[in-house]
Amino acid sequence: MLQLARMLILASLLLTTSAAQAGIVQIDFDFTGSSIEILGGIIDIPPDGTVTAASASLRVPGTSETNISSGPATLLNLNLAATINATVISQATVTGSIAASQVPGGTGTLTAGLANLIFNGLLVNVSAPINCTSTGTQCGLLGLPLNLTGTFPLTGTFPVASITSSGNAVLSGAFPITASGVSALINLVGVEVGRTVVPEPSSASLIGLGFAGLAVAARRARRILQR
Repeated sequence: MLQLARMLILASLLLTTSAAQAGIVQIDFDFTGSSIEILGGIIDIPPDGTVTAASASLRVPGTSETNISSGPATLLNLNLAATINATVISQATVTGSIAASQVPGGTGTLTAGLANLIFNGLLVNVSAPINCTSTGTQCGLLGLPLNLTGTFPLTGTFPVASITSSGNAVLSGAFPITASGVSALINLVGVEVGRTVVPEPSSASLIGLGFAGLAVAARRARRILQR
């Protein structure tokens, strides 16, 4: 019975230790409030189009939804879709679409003070066919039509606000890209739409060991009682 008690205490300690370890908090963001500037702001979406869909998830260290810590951060599944519908230089009609999706990776750091996310090497695939029709040379003056396509780095800082307040986190950042001599600026603004606590794999393993120990102890206890 003494051995059984020791095993039960050990299992209990494993469970307690795993519960106390830090986990990961995943915060989901809606980025449809973002905007895109093309050709130095000649085209500004909106109003020269619409951001139809945009979202991403952020994972940061934390033990609960409101207890967040500085440290390694990961941005997941950043994507954006938009339409273009603009009239510029009087008689030039510009139409098209923009699709952007994150290349898997996106590791960075949530700084001390929880005010900034710094990413190095965050990559985004962009496809933006832009068409133009005009009655004269307006499209040529704009350098249109074109297809703004490629893989671009979003390197820099994302200011973050209210990350310790569940339901109220805001993530933002302005990121320039250039292709074929054409510049664009993506102004990302994300508002929180949900968050969950994700246990670390080590915590889950300890929990499993704890339950395994309890199972072994229970089997031994039954054999002792049956003697």
